[in-house]
Amino acid sequence: MNQAAPAPRENQGDPVVRIDARLKVTGQAGYPADIVTANVAYGALATSSIARGKVSGLHTKDARAVPGVLDIVTYDDMDKTDTPKFGNTGASSIGPLHDKTVFHDGQIIALVVAETFEAAEEAAMLIRADYEDERPAASFDSKGVKMEPAAGK
Repeated sequence: MNQAAPAPRENQGDPVVRIDARLKVTGQAGYPADIVTANVAYGALATSSIARGKVSGLHTKDARAVPGVLDIVTYDDMDKTDTPKFGNTGASSIGPLHDKTVFHDGQIIALVVAETFEAAEEAAMLIRADYEDERPAASFDSKGVKMEPAAGK
């Protein structure tokens, strides 16, 4: 392709030559995912199907039977870790797998560790949970919403 780049418009910067462009479009560029690494384990997340409540039971037998699954980590495995406090460096005060409480739809309820990405994903899809479902809150004014004071207040 020898077509010249169009002249920049007033809302555009100057064209920049991409030194890796030819390698990318010809399939010769290397990507981090192409690097073969020994002893890699893959993870996949099982997430809640409710928006608020508690996990009353996790069924992992079928997931553990998937060939290549190394382990399944749940809240039972995390009971000796500290619950995050306000002001931590995380983006949320809800620590993954810290207890059975579900605060939002899609919250992490288990982590599958496997020898392959495919095994981890398959096993995560096989994990089933029982819930004590509660009515979700859609706003700060919703019934049952618990407000926490801001740090230092």
